[in-house]
Amino acid sequence: MIKTISTTLLIKILLLFPALLFSKTLNIEILPLSTKLSALYKIDKKENGYDITYLFKNNLRSPQKIPDIKIGYINLSPKKYIYVLNTANFLNLTKRKPKPKILINESKELYYPISYSPVIVAADDKKAVAAAVLTNFPKDRWALGGEIHKTKKGYIFVFTNENKKILKPNEEFKTVISVREANKKDWLSALKPYKEYFNSTFTKNPPKKDLQTILGIDLSYIGAAGEIGNERGYNSHTRLDLYGLNGKNPKYHKTFLKGLIDYCLKNKIKRVMLWAISGEYFKNCKRKHCFDTNYPPQFMSNLPPKIKKSIDLLKTLNKYGISYGFWWGRSGEVPIKNAKILQPNQWNPQKVIPLNPLEKNHLKFALREIDLAVKRGAKEIGLDAYARISPSFQIKWLKFLKERYPNVKFWVEGVMSDYLHTQASLFLQPKNGFFNPSLSPVTSPPLLASYLNPDSEIILYLKYEPDKKYIQKTLQLGFSPLITPYESNIFRQ
Repeated sequence: MIKTISTTLLIKILLLFPALLFSKTLNIEILPLSTKLSALYKIDKKENGYDITYLFKNNLRSPQKIPDIKIGYINLSPKKYIYVLNTANFLNLTKRKPKPKILINESKELYYPISYSPVIVAADDKKAVAAAVLTNFPKDRWALGGEIHKTKKGYIFVFTNENKKILKPNEEFKTVISVREANKKDWLSALKPYKEYFNSTFTKNPPKKDLQTILGIDLSYIGAAGEIGNERGYNSHTRLDLYGLNGKNPKYHKTFLKGLIDYCLKNKIKRVMLWAISGEYFKNCKRKHCFDTNYPPQFMSNLPPKIKKSIDLLKTLNKYGISYGFWWGRSGEVPIKNAKILQPNQWNPQKVIPLNPLEKNHLKFALREIDLAVKRGAKEIGLDAYARISPSFQIKWLKFLKERYPNVKFWVEGVMSDYLHTQASLFLQPKNGFFNPSLSPVTSPPLLASYLNPDSEIILYLKYEPDKKYIQKTLQLGFSPLITPYESNIFRQ
């Protein structure tokens, strides 16, 4: 079935005569588009569903936004709950009350590629229906939200244009949406067309999966930055700026290094991630709470003297079979002051801007920081705010880093997208209200990620030190749990 008409006519015709499609089990309608673009759509009938190809063209003299795309009416009959795929933290079906409007990730801000994949899946007790947009975000730059609307005629899947992608005059854009039905127990099979597209589009080279508990330590934090005598906000339990790694804090009986080693040995921990070892930016902190420039991208080059002098002692951990890494604060940005990138001896930028690896000064700044981290023994690097890098550079920059540092494992935080997960470990934060508005605990395996990237690691941030049974449960589900106990529990022993 092919329709080639102007959008105005398309809208009028579809309002009066929606395109009704039938397969053995799945019936859907192509719903009206709210746009001034011209459109062509083609429908290919497949086993258990359809492929719908849309071709949009801007025949006007002004830029026009691509419309939200709606697919309905999905015939589901939920009883008490409808099961919806959460593509942000849980990566599995979650129970939801069948309300008139459901945001698949419970927040409008959690759209792809901040969420994992551009897909919508819903199920009742017997069957599941999936719709997937076959899109390459680094190329297409089309950020997609997912909504499910309940109507008297059935459910509507809505892919919303969250970044307001536009077409310039005479510009065209084509996309394919696959719609499939499956048994609820086999709901992942309804995403087979997306998996095939994904596998053919992105090369997979993930770091080795390592299912064991990781210890995370916050060495400084925003709330303390700017305090008299502690301008960089170092944690009061460690105060590395005063005592270094081997100096004894009078409050405790152990040095930082001794306390860290003893804790790891006692709890059989072999991996450590250190946050904000260089401290925090603090200019205007009390007024702005350092929100704009909290973690410094200078995570290695501007250490206080006591830390700089003793940091190589971290290599002692290797003798105990413990590897460690550093969190690269705002790795997707560079700090700017007076229109220039900060030098190693400077602090407190006026602003931070996206890292552009093609800019010579940006590249020099970034490589200086990570070269130091690797020289100091880092085996893992956490890439904070990676989403700030232009999508056209994200995969290329990550591959470059991996080639330059083949023995380093990289974590991607913030952008929880499937295509970045092909190259790096994924860092999920179920205790972060932004990424998980309901703050529900993770109790199910990340089936979506396991289906698309079966060899890739997912690190699960567990705030503080949860019950050991819960830690063991996350391991069984396929996560590498990261615990962040109170520092006093480590160094007061």
